[in-house]
Amino acid sequence: MKRLKKIILIIGGILLFSFIVFGVIGYFIARNSFKNPPEHYVAIGGRVYTAVPAMMIDSVYDSLNLSGRGIKIGVLDTGFGGLRQRSWTKNLHVTAYANFIDGDTLDFFKEESGREKDHGAYSCACIGGYLAGDTIKGLAWNAEYYLAEIDDFDSEPRLEEVRMMNAIRWLLTHNVDIITSSCGYTIFDDFDGYSVQMLDGHTSRISCFVDSILSTFYSRIMCYSIRTKKNEQKRTYPSFAHFSA
Repeated sequence: MKRLKKIILIIGGILLFSFIVFGVIGYFIARNSFKNPPEHYVAIGGRVYTAVPAMMIDSVYDSLNLSGRGIKIGVLDTGFGGLRQRSWTKNLHVTAYANFIDGDTLDFFKEESGREKDHGAYSCACIGGYLAGDTIKGLAWNAEYYLAEIDDFDSEPRLEEVRMMNAIRWLLTHNVDIITSSCGYTIFDDFDGYSVQMLDGHTSRISCFVDSILSTFYSRIMCYSIRTKKNEQKRTYPSFAHFSA
């Protein structure tokens, strides 16, 4: 009986150890899939494209050799960690970058734990990522990039609206043609936030600011995300600014 119990304990210990090992391996596999997700490739014309851009173009488009050359793109996001290390983005033409949270750019491209810290790097890969040998992930691989870190993921002060506005002003001093942002705001730690009824494009500070910018710089294009979780959409500002809706 004692021998049987000992065998059971040994088997149980082995199983527990196996679960822990597989759990750790699973974490790193999932993490790596976010950093370098598996891709499906499609040959179109003289280049190879990943699945998403391949759905939007054809051989005629490819023959035009459009690549974003001469276009300046400003990217607002939570962080750009790992951008210099990843195969898709390490050769992007980054002209300028700034940190609007604490001003420190020493570790601007340093890879840190936590998916949110490298969201901007992944966004850049989707916009203009490419590999040597004409393998394209983002259609604007020859554009100039201006990167602004504006969102502190650990807190949501209303100050983040001001950070976004300051970042947009900074991008405009560089005469960017397109501004894209993955950041949006509704609820703050130090403010009750904006209600659904306020989704009118002219109530929140940031929506009013974006309106004024697009009214003045009418040739600019501003793209803002609508957050999704599972199959639900979450409306945030400034995606509901009058001119950018």
